[in-house]
Amino acid sequence: MEPSISLLRGRDDRALLEHALSLPEKVAQKRGKRAILALDEVGELTRADPELLGFIRAVVQHQEDTVYLFAGSQESIMRGIFADSRGVFYQFAHLIFL
Repeated sequence: MEPSISLLRGRDDRALLEHALSLPEKVAQKRGKRAILALDEVGELTRADPELLGFIRAVVQHQEDTVYLFAGSQESIMRGIFADSRGVFYQFAHLIFL
C-alpha cells in the first residue's frame, strides 16, 4: 500500500505531518533541483499545538534541498519564534520584514 494512503487511514497525525514535510525534499532530490515550501500564518500553528513548531523544525532542519518560507501576520509571535533566543527557530532562518 502507498505510504501516504496508509498514513491517511491511520490515526498518527505526527507521522502524516512528517511524511508531508518530507515530500518536497524527496521531489527535489529526485529531480535534482531545489524546492521551496511556503507556510503562511505560522503563528497560528502555535495556537493549534505549542509543540508543533519544534516538531516541524526537527523534521526540516536536516533537509538540504528544500528552502522553507515561513510567513505570518502577527509580528510579535513571529519575532518570538525566529528572533528570540528562546524561540524554536532562533538562528534557523534569515528574517525579512516586508
